[in-house]
Amino acid sequence: MAGKIEKIVVAGDVTIDWLMWRVQPEDPLDKERRPRLNWQLYWGTRMAARPGGALLLARMVEAATGLPVLAPKLPKRPEDISPGENLHSLVMLSRYPFSTEKKDENNLVFRVQELLGYDGPRKGDLQALSLAEAQDAADADLVIIDDAGNGFRDQEQAWPKAVTQGKPLVILKKSRPFGNDSLWKTLCQDHAERLVVVVDADDLRSAGVNISRRLSWERTAKDFLWQITTNRGLQCLATPRHLLVRFGLDGAIHYYRDQEGAKVRLYYDPLRVEGDFNEEVCPGKMTGLTIALVAAMTAHLIKNDLHLEGIAEGVREGIYASRRLLQQGFGPDEDHLEYPGANIFGPRQPNQVKEPLIADIDIPPHSHLDDADPYFWTILQDRTGTRLLQVTQNIVEKGIGPDLDYFPIARFGKLITLDRTEMESFRSIKNIATEYLKEPQTRPLSIAVFGPPGSGKSFGVTQVAQSIKVAGVKLETLEFNLSQWDSPLDLIKAFHKVRDMVLGGKVPLVFFDEFDSEFQGSLGWLKYFLDPMQSGKFKEGEIIHPIGKAIFVFAGGTSETLKKFCREQGTAVEEDGPKAQGARGSKEAPGRESDAEAKEERFRAAKGPDFVSRLKGYVNILGVNRSGPDDNLYLIRRAVLWRGLFEKIKENFPQLFTKAQELQIHPSALWAFLMAPKYKHGVRSMEAILSMSELSGRRVFEQAALPPESQLDLHVDAGFFRHLLAQQVMFKAHREKLAQLIHETYREDQKKAGRLNDDPAMQPWEALRKDLKESNRLQADQIPDKLTAVRCVFLP
Repeated sequence: MAGKIEKIVVAGDVTIDWLMWRVQPEDPLDKERRPRLNWQLYWGTRMAARPGGALLLARMVEAATGLPVLAPKLPKRPEDISPGENLHSLVMLSRYPFSTEKKDENNLVFRVQELLGYDGPRKGDLQALSLAEAQDAADADLVIIDDAGNGFRDQEQAWPKAVTQGKPLVILKKSRPFGNDSLWKTLCQDHAERLVVVVDADDLRSAGVNISRRLSWERTAKDFLWQITTNRGLQCLATPRHLLVRFGLDGAIHYYRDQEGAKVRLYYDPLRVEGDFNEEVCPGKMTGLTIALVAAMTAHLIKNDLHLEGIAEGVREGIYASRRLLQQGFGPDEDHLEYPGANIFGPRQPNQVKEPLIADIDIPPHSHLDDADPYFWTILQDRTGTRLLQVTQNIVEKGIGPDLDYFPIARFGKLITLDRTEMESFRSIKNIATEYLKEPQTRPLSIAVFGPPGSGKSFGVTQVAQSIKVAGVKLETLEFNLSQWDSPLDLIKAFHKVRDMVLGGKVPLVFFDEFDSEFQGSLGWLKYFLDPMQSGKFKEGEIIHPIGKAIFVFAGGTSETLKKFCREQGTAVEEDGPKAQGARGSKEAPGRESDAEAKEERFRAAKGPDFVSRLKGYVNILGVNRSGPDDNLYLIRRAVLWRGLFEKIKENFPQLFTKAQELQIHPSALWAFLMAPKYKHGVRSMEAILSMSELSGRRVFEQAALPPESQLDLHVDAGFFRHLLAQQVMFKAHREKLAQLIHETYREDQKKAGRLNDDPAMQPWEALRKDLKESNRLQADQIPDKLTAVRCVFLP
């Protein structure tokens, strides 16, 4: 550790953490066959007291830094201190596997199962625990405060002297409510430029700040930036030079000011969103997670002599430390339950699957008072820039690997997406379904999914549903195609199958495909679903049957988006581009107003608004084709799907892959696959092209493997597809002519600027020196790359 840091002071709200865990009844006879006492035959509860709050913070800072820490001391053993003397925190523990990996299923540790609340004085306020006079260093280099909102902030006599008399670096771990207390005013007035504040995102949400959860890192980041910029209730948190907001165990946002003004940096796990690590890797809860982050960040700042420029790596190590604390819990031995020590601190351990890279990126500044994200910022586009096509090629050839470490990726079973719009749509549905499945239900959850033909609507929703893990819930799929039904009796039969599955203890995932097909008129089936969706019952003659817990998925067959389905403004209004889930309007041409009104009236007559009002969520699947002018990520969607399709045939054609699992595909074929203007039948067209290709015995997927042009034309524009295949050859044939045109353009521009004709570079092409001709040829060689950067192709 750095030698300049001599005194570290820790203070704040202190708790006595009571750890409680259940103990199973003993056998009636002990090992010596003697009868047990009666109390030993019942379930029991054991308890252990540990110093918490600021005392736990001091202990973890010592463990992380290896340096002595000046902190308050308890006057006696924790278990001898009453709630009237010090606040007690009570938690119920249980055994959990170290991780969700199969190898750890019997490797159990104690974690928190339930937070049981607090116990404090019956009357009056808590008296904050103060530093001893000998420990209270007014010249401390660093002061770390745990302000849990339990009285310390308003008891100035308990504050470290360095706060009122010195100029230390102050790290404040703060809980709500924010602002207006005595400690906050003092710190902001006297230490704002040397103040680092750490808060939990859930505390902000509890204070009424609207920050999205578990949709995408981009949405969360932009929501926070909009709130800190426009919400007057948060202006107090913008006063310190550094504000760190913790988002579970998966990310953080650093809001800070430098000479150029306010800046915001996002730290995120590309493979997860807020809450995923806890859900997917380490079940259970743990106290002290923010404390571990603060301790790890403190250690890194001390390594950098308290220069705040070193805070970035400290934030990263803080996220790793919090995760390790959760993983290790209180240990496996109930006779020695204790918070972990120094072993949870330190840099990332890349060889461990549980420690993926924590990436970081600057969040673009906010510029719109009415919209948190007016330009639909994506980390993928921000990081790739003009390399987007190169990234897509790498995905097809190498799969989702280390090259994509910095890009947010969502996985739902076999479904993988890097498209922010798809991530948010699928996660929204997953969040809704998860909450639904956790509780007893008497009526179904109804969601809708729209998309062009062949976009993978059923596949996507099925994978999302199967990725939901709720104890005691088993989902099973049922599919019905309404375009094949002749009468409402078919629907009654379907509901009976759903009900039978519910009675069998399963939760049906029911797909009603082409629910928007015609039946006795436009959208004729909608009215038959209204009562089952609303009441959870269906009627057969005079008998009413309950449906029970089920998920209804209404998959559109004729409507590609919810807005098209609603027909509120006519079919000219679509949800194009990346903001497809928003409500984007457009003006109808005067001559079409009556047509739009007629469509809206037909929609109302078909009970469309009543149907939509019963939906709890929807997804617009974008598909493999470009959905609109703002949709710049369709190439990514294509690349992921192409890689998945090639993975499916790997067992039959392993020779197409190297030992490193890299796909051997000719660049021209890959180029054509990615840049085809449209796949006529979506994913089905991609599957058909691959299945029609001649791959037996080929070690490389090349042009000759593709089906004949007449067959290709069933699924793509075969003529244009062939142009794409031949682009490199065509370009080489025109290379010399392009070089000459470049040179002639240069000469004309220079003549206008007054350059003399006797200059060697100004000579006609026939008289130009060889090295200058070659220079023009090299410029021509850059044209394909520049066209690629703007997603254009070369055609003679």
